[in-house]
Amino acid sequence: MSENPFVSVVVPAKNSESIITECLESIKSSSYRNFELLVVDGHSTDKTRDIAKSLGANVIPGINKGLTADYNVGFKSASGEIVVFTDADCVVDKHWLERIVKCFNDLQVGIAGGPDRTYLRNANAIERAAGHVHAFYRLLATKEGADAVIGCNCAYRRSCLIEVGGFDESLPGCVDTEINSRILEKGYKVTVDPMCIVYHKRKNSLVRVIRDYWTYGVDMGIVHHKSPRRLKERIKHIYPLIAGLLIFLLLIGLSFKFSVLIWIVGALLLFYFIFQLLIQRWLTIKTGFKSNFFVFLLVSTLSMVSYSAGFIKWQFLPHKGYK
Repeated sequence: MSENPFVSVVVPAKNSESIITECLESIKSSSYRNFELLVVDGHSTDKTRDIAKSLGANVIPGINKGLTADYNVGFKSASGEIVVFTDADCVVDKHWLERIVKCFNDLQVGIAGGPDRTYLRNANAIERAAGHVHAFYRLLATKEGADAVIGCNCAYRRSCLIEVGGFDESLPGCVDTEINSRILEKGYKVTVDPMCIVYHKRKNSLVRVIRDYWTYGVDMGIVHHKSPRRLKERIKHIYPLIAGLLIFLLLIGLSFKFSVLIWIVGALLLFYFIFQLLIQRWLTIKTGFKSNFFVFLLVSTLSMVSYSAGFIKWQFLPHKGYK
């Protein structure tokens, strides 16, 4: 690879007029200058395309088959040796691209990326709580392997994407982990740089957060049902979570018949409350920002239930289209 490789930055976007300006301006302000900026438009009905063009991005129409297909449109349109992906609701650090490029100095590296921190400017209580919940899930995930980098902050050697045939368009989500698995199986390495940072805007309403975690669970169920080894890093915590929820629901049901179990359920609820309080305090230290505890408790609980329900639905009762 050359000392100053040409980089393609791909931003899939759909109806993102309220957020895409800040995203693209942050990319354009990067300290690394040898790059092209591609926006793959998912058939927006607002001013997304016009804004992107006005900011100098090359706007490429998506093929109206979902986000995964737009990833493929982006990488196939890219000219760079390195193809970098982020989301329209992200703001990137000034040195983001510079740090990514350095990761690929090792010719065995096929994948690179870094953390997605919560974007705090004007963040409401739900966004802050959702940021802590997301941070907890990411801390549960391994720092190695296919789940080491996340889709809004990931980069690939373009030759690797070509070698594995791009993203799997039969999947609605979890495509980052799935394609990372295939690239690693080819003998390439993944590198994570903790200073390669994007700032992610979290969902600002409880309904949107719950809906997103249902979607995450569904996507995990589909990928794991289709190819169990693809999500081995994530599965190590999803099954214990599901088991714990089911046991607790069983105890609640039995307590109507055996009154002594009411005390056990009460004790478990108290333990859960204290556990969540300690987790929230720990996450405050880890992330450097605060969230309201009771909002965090609500978001954390409902997101876990939604996440687990989505996974169960599609892992054990899959749609015929994903068998």
